[in-house]
Order: sequence, then structure tokens, then C-alpha cells
Amino acid sequence: QVLLFILALGVLMQVKLERSRMILWGVLAALAFVTITALGFSKIWLIATIGLFILLVLAIPRLGQVRYPVVSVAMVAFVLALVFWILGTPKFLTVRTDTEVTLAQGRSLQITTDTLREGIKPLLFGSGPGTFVYDFSAHRPEAFNGNVFWSTRFLRPGMSAYQILAETGVLGAITAIVLFLVGLGSVLQMWSKKRIGGAVSLGLGTPLAAAWITSLVALFLVNY
Repeated sequence: QVLLFILALGVLMQVKLERSRMILWGVLAALAFVTITALGFSKIWLIATIGLFILLVLAIPRLGQVRYPVVSVAMVAFVLALVFWILGTPKFLTVRTDTEVTLAQGRSLQITTDTLREGIKPLLFGSGPGTFVYDFSAHRPEAFNGNVFWSTRFLRPGMSAYQILAETGVLGAITAIVLFLVGLGSVLQMWSKKRIGGAVSLGLGTPLAAAWITSLVALFLVNY
């Protein structure tokens, strides 16, 4: 939802945008923001704060080619996201959701490192896609046997970065980094590309670059 919100705002910033597309992306942005607010999770607001900041940093140098009202909306959304992250979302704006228990970051790191230490093969290639639950069962701390989570099997670690490293190893993590850098280079090139005969929109690369960078940041904050 955060990435959709950032992408939608970035698209709406484009000066030359058909009315039908403007309505579509406006509805998507509104629905995404309402969903984020209703969930009210602190980490989601943190990711939204970072993403909106990146979007504004990329959009401000292009002020001559973006819609000022949409930039103003993005600034207001950034302030709201920052406030809700620090102070929390007002209760009357949120909805009740089922409680989800996630593995702590410290425990996630411990299980990931223990998995990589099993040998050369796990270090290089990991334990295999979708196998973190088995890594958890093999390396779960003894402290879990004495608390309410003694029978709980965690399918995923606290953040996606640990999951990539544990399941695909060092080579998989390096591959993921290379793919990200290639993608980042492409969207930044699109962002900085000059308009040729009015065919290329300078604002097109802005939402893509902002969403792409935000997705990387989210890898180290949550598991998605």
C-alpha cells in the first residue's frame, strides 16, 4: 500500500496527464492512504515517511514539470506520516485487526547466521527458497521452550533481508543487490532523461525511482 501510494502521487505530479488517468490514480492514492491509516502500524508509517521524503527530493528539482498542488499534498502526507510514526495513529482512525506475532530482529539475525554457519553450501546458496520455517526449527533458541511461543513455528524472519540471506545465501544476496542496482540505474536514468519532442515525461521516472528506493529500505524494516 505504501508503494502504491507513493507511485500514485508521483504519477499525479505529471503536468500532462489525461483526466481519466488523473481520476484513476487519485482514487488509488486515496484508497492506499486510507488503508495505511486504518492499519496504523508504526513501521508502515516509517516506510511511508521515508518514501514520501524520497519522492519530494526527486520531485522538487523538477518543479517546472510537476503539478504544484500534488506536491503540496505530498508534503502534507509526509508531515502526517511523520507525526503518526512518532506519536501513533489516533485510535478512531484505525480498525481492529488480528494480532500478528513476528520474530524479533535479534532472533531473526541469530537464526540467519546459524543457518549460514552450517557449511559452505548453506553459506553460498542458503537453505533454499521458502525454508526459513525449517531454519527456525533447527536453530530456535532454548528460551522459546519456556515461554508462550514454545509451539509456534515462525514462517518468516523479522525482515525480508534476513529471509533472502538465509534462504539464498551470500550468492543470492549479492544477486539481489546487483538486480536492485541495475533497476535503480534504469529508473534514475529515466528520471534524469530530458524531454525529446514532448514524448518523454520528466515526471515518469520520479515515482518509479521513489518506489524502487523505498522498496529497498523496506527490506531492512519489515518482511513483505
